[in-house]
Amino acid sequence: MNSRLRVLHLEDDVRDAELVQATLEADGIPADLTRVEEEQEFVAALETGDLDVILADYTLPSFDGSSALKLAQQHAPDVPFIFVSGTLGEDIAIEALKIGATDFVLKTRMGRLAPSVTRALREAREKSERKETQEQLNREQQRFMDLVNSVDGIVWEADAATFAFSFVSEQAERILGYPTERWLKEPTFWKDHLHPEDRDWAVEFCAKATAEKRNHDFEYRMIAADGRTVWFHDVVTVVVEGERPTTLRGVMVDTTDRKRAEQVVRRSEEQLRDLIQTIPAMAFVTLADGSNEFVSRQWIEFSGLSQEQSSEGGWAVTLHPEDSEQHVAKWNAARATGQPFESVARHRNANGNYRWLLVRAVPSRDEEGHILKWYGALTDIEDRKRTEALLAGENRILEMVAKGNSLSEILNNLCCLVEEQACDVLASILLVEDGHLWHGGAPDLPDTFIE
Repeated sequence: MNSRLRVLHLEDDVRDAELVQATLEADGIPADLTRVEEEQEFVAALETGDLDVILADYTLPSFDGSSALKLAQQHAPDVPFIFVSGTLGEDIAIEALKIGATDFVLKTRMGRLAPSVTRALREAREKSERKETQEQLNREQQRFMDLVNSVDGIVWEADAATFAFSFVSEQAERILGYPTERWLKEPTFWKDHLHPEDRDWAVEFCAKATAEKRNHDFEYRMIAADGRTVWFHDVVTVVVEGERPTTLRGVMVDTTDRKRAEQVVRRSEEQLRDLIQTIPAMAFVTLADGSNEFVSRQWIEFSGLSQEQSSEGGWAVTLHPEDSEQHVAKWNAARATGQPFESVARHRNANGNYRWLLVRAVPSRDEEGHILKWYGALTDIEDRKRTEALLAGENRILEMVAKGNSLSEILNNLCCLVEEQACDVLASILLVEDGHLWHGGAPDLPDTFIE
């Protein structure tokens, strides 16, 4: 062994203790033995916690091995306990193993001591590893459950054939009011608590998608325990084993508040359009297919495009060539996923100049969750962009000065900063030296002009 074995030895005979140590070392197990005889000494040694194995005689003048085993199980339950005794009968030995001893060795057969200790240490190590693995597994399971129960929705698992739930998160009771036990015990719980108007189509839709082994999502209503109608957006994954759908897993997100908000939006749409015309931002309404239904007066004045020219994606002609591909890709991705859209890009105004605009849009859905329209606004952020660019340029030049860059590099960067801030401008910095003018910085001027 690479290190010395730490042994607590309950033994009243010094010669027997010496024999134990000699036997271990003869078999290649160097050991440090701490010999004790009394209960108080034994407990004190246990409480140090610095032990690899416990060896104990069964019978001592003022103490006994059985009591020692019980104390060891209280204070050092993971440390192997081996009886080494000359008075241990077979019945007593078997009983000792039943109550927790690792092994027993007769003093008349000391040749068994080293193998017994080696096996006990191996089993203790394996037990410790299993315990650590189990504790790690328990921690991971607890973290998983904490994560699942922190989701603002119902995480669930169900049989793919019957839709009977095998798991639902704690949020189920909070959102709908039914104990989770009912979800698990009632085979048709989901179907039975769907809104009557959604029951047939929702079950049919889910069954069809499951049979096609297709992940799916849909929106429907359920009836809560207190009679409320609750809207859900259910995102479902179909688990397939051996070419057969076996399990469904999903997350039911409560969308009731969003649905109510959409209803309010629909009722006030006309008032909203009137209001849009009074705000400085450029507003638009786009249909689900991407065609423009409405653009505000502010957009028409900014772009020079009419309502008709802006429809069917005509607005894209105003995008700067360097921004067009990414901006359009973001817009198409938002339309495909139904997620809110946000992008910053340069747009050409009616005068032919490009200005930075922040574009945002959100979808409006019908009662079944289908996107009807997108409502959006374009905000001019040109001044903010110029300020950010100016500060970045100033910091860049200051860093060059601090690093000791050449005067020519610094002046050229200063010219570039001026050109970035002004449209259609070429900058030059002239220096006076010995009564002569020369170009200290002019990165974009033609050579003939500089010469």
